[in-house]
Amino acid sequence: MQEADAVMGRDFNVVYKQTSGILPAFFPNMDSLREDVFSAGQELTRILLERINGAKPSLLQTLASPQPHWRPQPAEDLSNHDPS
Repeated sequence: MQEADAVMGRDFNVVYKQTSGILPAFFPNMDSLREDVFSAGQELTRILLERINGAKPSLLQTLASPQPHWRPQPAEDLSNHDPS
C-alpha cells in the first residue's frame, strides 16, 4: 500500500489483532484490538485441567472481551469551510 502511495485513513482503513507492541511502534496510527495472550494461556490451562478432571465441555466455554485501541483521529481541517 505504501509503494502505491496509498494513505491509511484516506484511501484505506486497517484494524488488526494486536498481540505484541511491535506494529504500534512502526504504525502508530493503526487501530487494533489487543489480545492478552498471557491471560488466554492461563484460561486455556485452567479449562484443560478442569476437562482432565471430568468437567463437561459445555461448561468450559469462555469468551474474553478484546481491548480496543482506537488511535486518535486527526482534527478536521475547516480552513476552507464555508459556514454559510
